[in-house]
Amino acid sequence: MKIDFLLNIWLHSREEAPGLWRFAVDWARTTSHPDDHLWLHYGLTLLYYPFFRACVAAMDQYGRYEDYITTRRLIRHLAADLGQLGSLERSVQRVVASLRDWGALADAERRYAYIPKTQSFISENLDVQSWLLACALHAHPAEELPFADLLRLPELFPFRFTVGLAELQAAPWFIVQRQGASWDMVRLRNP
Repeated sequence: MKIDFLLNIWLHSREEAPGLWRFAVDWARTTSHPDDHLWLHYGLTLLYYPFFRACVAAMDQYGRYEDYITTRRLIRHLAADLGQLGSLERSVQRVVASLRDWGALADAERRYAYIPKTQSFISENLDVQSWLLACALHAHPAEELPFADLLRLPELFPFRFTVGLAELQAAPWFIVQRQGASWDMVRLRNP
C-alpha cells in the first residue's frame, strides 16, 4: 500500500471523525491482540474513503447471490452507480488487492474472481466492535439505521459481531431510540 494511502487512513481520517480516530490510535498503541489492528484499519478506511465503502458493499451484495465476484463486474456496478471515473478500474483493483491481503477475499478458481470471506474476522472486544459499527454508520449515507440493519451492513461483510443493543447503548458513540414495539434505531451521538 502506498504511503499516501496510509497517511490518509491513519492521520487525515481524524478530520472526518476526531473521536473515532482518537480511539483507533489509542487502541492500536495499547492492544495486545494483533487481529484488532485490522478492525481499526478497516474502520478508518471506511471513514476516509467513501469509494472503499461503496466497493466492499457491492462485493457483499454480489457475494450473497453468486458463487464468486469478479473485478469486471464490480467495475461495471460501480460505474453505473458513480459514473465513469478515470481511476475506477485501478481503484477497484487496489481495494480487491487489499482485501485479499487481509484475508477478506479468497481466490476463486477463475482468474480475477474472488470469494468473500463473510464474518471471518472476530474480535472478543466489544468496544472495538461498537467502534467499527460507529465508523460504518458515520460513513453510511443514512443518519440512523435499525440496530439489526447496522449489524448487517454489506460493507461489514468480513466481520462477525457479537455486540448487543445494551453494549451499543453504553458506548460513547451512539444514541439508541426505541420506535414502536421492537424497532431500535441507532444514530451517532456526535456526527
